[in-house]
Amino acid sequence: MGGMGVSSASSIVELSRRKSRYHDQDALLRGFVGNAGCTAKEVAVEVLDWKYEQYSNSPKRAFDLQALGYLEQMPGKLCRHTGKRAHTYQITEKGLEHLRSLGLSLPPPVVTSVVKTDTELMKSNLSRLRDLLK
Repeated sequence: MGGMGVSSASSIVELSRRKSRYHDQDALLRGFVGNAGCTAKEVAVEVLDWKYEQYSNSPKRAFDLQALGYLEQMPGKLCRHTGKRAHTYQITEKGLEHLRSLGLSLPPPVVTSVVKTDTELMKSNLSRLRDLLK
């Protein structure tokens, strides 16, 4: 009987983990509405205000959403938060239909005031490094 309790407990933990994952997937998908061309981490931080644990898993959730056909991969760019080259995405019509099927209201598009090119971001990072080394 004790074995069943352990098994049941681990099943409950796994179920709650999966629900959390799907919740994060849906939240990340919703964050891409009006934010095409952003990386998963940019959406996680700038739109969803996620902290480290969720933020660090955002590329995995974006990959899952792409596999489901809810996100479409776009050309990569340097991420504003990591400074590393990363995939960018845009939500697909299938993704929008999924959000509607959940009864989620779609937020108004978020307009980013300044979009830095890879070159501008590299110059900015170099400038910050020089300041730190002074």
